[in-house]
Amino acid sequence: MSAKLLRIAFYCNLMGWPKRSSGGVQQWVLTLANGLVARGYAVDVLSEAPASRFRDESLLDTRVGRVVLGIGPLARRRLKAYVLSHPGVRLVAALNHYNIRAAVLKAHLGDAVHVTLTQHEHLSADAAWQHPLVYRWIGYHVRHYFKLADAVVTVSHGVAQDLQSHWNVPAERLHTIYNPAYHPEFLEQACAPIQHPWIGQPDGRRPPALCERLR
Repeated sequence: MSAKLLRIAFYCNLMGWPKRSSGGVQQWVLTLANGLVARGYAVDVLSEAPASRFRDESLLDTRVGRVVLGIGPLARRRLKAYVLSHPGVRLVAALNHYNIRAAVLKAHLGDAVHVTLTQHEHLSADAAWQHPLVYRWIGYHVRHYFKLADAVVTVSHGVAQDLQSHWNVPAERLHTIYNPAYHPEFLEQACAPIQHPWIGQPDGRRPPALCERLR
């Protein structure tokens, strides 16, 4: 399938309501959606929000489609209708709520939809702050439905290992792709003068620099 024919739909909370915690998902979807549409792909962002609560994202390329699904059962029906009206669409989900809904949709539609789930944090760590019943509900769906997805992309090998060890997600479904964190502003900031009392000490002392790889 050529780039011009391939449609990619991001199913996440970029413009959703109520706003769920997103962490780095906002920058992730902006980078990917804007980059893919610039390369000729058809790209949509699917948002669960009532029309009256929808707020556009100014940093999202105007060529990216905005699809407002509504909320609750209406959103589920519209998500299914969207997928069926766009044969071959690649549905890419992020965050628990959207990952689970996309995985359940895959269970219902099978090969009629291609689903990629993305996991951006260690799911087992959510036990520290999630309500026990909510955490149990999430765990049940992850164990039973993630394995049905066409792919589960994690942002690190550690997150992939967490899904495999604690939630029985098959290794053959897991793929590690690091977050597209680069932004042109990084180079501008690297060239800017540093305003900090530790830098440029008159006695020539140099501050320690620590580097680590995130996993």
